Amino acid sequence: MGYASRENLPFAAQAAIYRRPIAERGALQPVGGLPKWLSGVCDTDCIDVNDSAVALADGAGNVYLSEDVGRTWSCCATGRAGPSAITIV
Repeated sequence: MGYASRENLPFAAQAAIYRRPIAERGALQPVGGLPKWLSGVCDTDCIDVNDSAVALADGAGNVYLSEDVGRTWSCCATGRAGPSAITIV
């Protein structure tokens, strides 16, 4: 599964996350289970996938985690200052 973020401007107040299977062509689809709009920019460096786990951090420092390939999500941290990357180990 490939994931991408979308913002209207480089320093946008909101962002959304989209995905599609890597081997398929077609439009990216919004990721369900997350807020419709995340706070601030969510750079692709702030999205990571490892096996069935997916994690992302938005510009406000909220960290979201899915352990089932993005079918369900939980907010596991809030207010982390200035995230610039995320890594699942």
